[in-house]
Amino acid sequence: MKSKRVATASKRSSLLGLLAAAAVGCGNSSPSADATSASYTLHFPSTEAAVVTDTVKVAVFDATASPTLCQTLVNERISQQSLPKPILEANPVKLCDLLANGGAFPLVFPYGERAVLVVGTRNDADFLVGCTQVTARDAQFDVPVVLSLVGGDVLPPSTTCTTLADHCGGKC
Repeated sequence: MKSKRVATASKRSSLLGLLAAAAVGCGNSSPSADATSASYTLHFPSTEAAVVTDTVKVAVFDATASPTLCQTLVNERISQQSLPKPILEANPVKLCDLLANGGAFPLVFPYGERAVLVVGTRNDADFLVGCTQVTARDAQFDVPVVLSLVGGDVLPPSTTCTTLADHCGGKC
């Protein structure tokens, strides 16, 4: 079964989170006996951050030997160091294409301890980054990934868009 999600805006605490659905994939769209099919949900720091994000890149890493792999991956990505080889690296996808496809391309990767790293780019540079460690043991599941600004002091420009769907539809 393929995951279908829509982008909506919701307030959590004092943070406006924009949920965009997901899945960018390579390979099969259905898991084998030793693999899982995962979608992912992106939580943006604000509507402005989502609207100015050009593409999203997803990579899945083996986290069996490191319970803190996500922290290491995020720090290495921010400091532009080389990352370990992922077990899956999806092609970059435009955020509006992701929204339009409604999560039609699940990530397929082997069961086990995994780290799902997501990088949002703007003007061909890293803009947002997030990582979630999961135990992939179900045939299908969703991975929530909270994205943060790569440069905490660089804020996205303001926008009149209230949702990613409005932005992608050219309504603002």
